[in-house]
Amino acid sequence: MIQTTGSETERKIVEILKILSESSEPLGSITIARELERRGIFLSERTVRYHLRIADERGYTQPVGRDGRMITNLGLDEVREALAPEQLGFIREKLEMLAFQTTFDPQKRTGQLSINTSVIDKDKFTTAISVMKDAFKARL
Repeated sequence: MIQTTGSETERKIVEILKILSESSEPLGSITIARELERRGIFLSERTVRYHLRIADERGYTQPVGRDGRMITNLGLDEVREALAPEQLGFIREKLEMLAFQTTFDPQKRTGQLSINTSVIDKDKFTTAISVMKDAFKARL
């Protein structure tokens, strides 16, 4: 699992995995280095190969002959997990933006109000309520 300490090496590996996850073909270090540069990360081809070796050792990528590397299922899982905090941050920012746009007047019962809605499968409702109660008790 990639550390959430935010180390530079881990961040670069995640970026490389993201690039590989967006491709249906194997990519080499030259292509990856160019794409990283486009994203504002400047690494030499040699440094990209170093990070790819780490990703290989962890099982996130696999070499495909001389064509380059492909991301593995484990690598795809790692990208999803690594991006989860970013996605939560995006959702939080969106909710905050909506909160600032609230115009609801409770006395007149008019205006706009942002709400947080969840849809729960009826077969999982009891479990969901139980989990939500614990979260609310913990003031999350």
